[in-house]
Amino acid sequence: MMWSEKYRPISLESMVGNEEARALVYDWLMNWKIGMKPLLLVGPPGIGKTTMAYAAARQFGFTLLELNASDSRTKAELSRRLQSVISPSLLAEHRMLLLDEVDGLYGRADFGGLEYLVENLEGLPVPVIMTANDEDSEQVKKLSKKAKMVKMVRIPFRLMELYVRNVLDAEGVTLADEDIANLVNASAGDMRTLLNAAQVAAQSGSIAISSREVTYSLNQALSLASSTNDFQTALSYIQNCNADPDEKLSACYNAIVSSRMEKDARARSLRYLAEANLLLHRIKSSQQWRQLRYFDRLLVASILGTSVSPANDSLPFPLKLRIWNDSKQLKSFVSFMSAQLHVSSSSFAANLLGYQLIIISKKGLEKWANEHNIPQPQLNVLQKELKSIISALNR
Repeated sequence: MMWSEKYRPISLESMVGNEEARALVYDWLMNWKIGMKPLLLVGPPGIGKTTMAYAAARQFGFTLLELNASDSRTKAELSRRLQSVISPSLLAEHRMLLLDEVDGLYGRADFGGLEYLVENLEGLPVPVIMTANDEDSEQVKKLSKKAKMVKMVRIPFRLMELYVRNVLDAEGVTLADEDIANLVNASAGDMRTLLNAAQVAAQSGSIAISSREVTYSLNQALSLASSTNDFQTALSYIQNCNADPDEKLSACYNAIVSSRMEKDARARSLRYLAEANLLLHRIKSSQQWRQLRYFDRLLVASILGTSVSPANDSLPFPLKLRIWNDSKQLKSFVSFMSAQLHVSSSSFAANLLGYQLIIISKKGLEKWANEHNIPQPQLNVLQKELKSIISALNR
């Protein structure tokens, strides 16, 4: 069990740091009544926002129900899940709602989750606490008009050192003073990172830290993230992985398709990866690299609790995703052309597909399709693929 979960505080008083924020949460929940604004806890990852919500709920005798923005981004899904939580038959259970990572909600017309939440926050029959990482995000700015914002900050180093020493004593583990100081400094006020790093150090006997926190290889991050059911813990592994986004995406895909997951679970994981791939494309096109934090959350959603293992594959993920979506037609073309050129299907798909489509288009794709008896559905897929290739070349 991860120390960050084992030693999660069970009351507001047992938390470390953010005394003013804890007092505000205590006062809000002590005086809560229907019609009061929800709370919006804002601050960097790992400082205890979700922990504070759970501690407050336990202290006041509430059953906390958590919805994560990575699972409920759209208006339809958010509405369905929110109504299931606040239905009259369940109100007698003394429930409280946690909307985690609300800065992951989309506000565009094709998703609509943000607008729905803004319109429906007032008058909810249960206490609602929301969390967000980015104070300057569009989502936080909109939601703050309908909620009471509570800002949280990173925990002072002196308090973190005292706390991790108590944890080490409880575990019967000894680390050198220099190692503890290095871990505290590298964690930069992130308690979850500190506890995870201390646990790794205690179990491995070595300290592996970057300028801010522990780093993991791609295989390590994938294995650790998929073996836990805690979203934030899994996210810390993925975010602290020293691989580029394309490598993370490909690794998650290879692990999922190579696993023995149930059909429905695999389909759900692949849908998250499809969304991650689309988001990464938008990030690259717009150069809005800050959005990568949402990309990492989609990766986590695809592998959380699956216990998948790293697997190797030579095909790039974007190509495999397109083959998955238009599998029968595009695979048929790849098979036909690889036989014509006397190369393997994987080699053609990875290295020659785009070039061959451009060459064929010079002579006329429809004419070529008629000459080779290519069915219309396959021609439609090839035309879409060609358009995508030309668009990429023109950017």
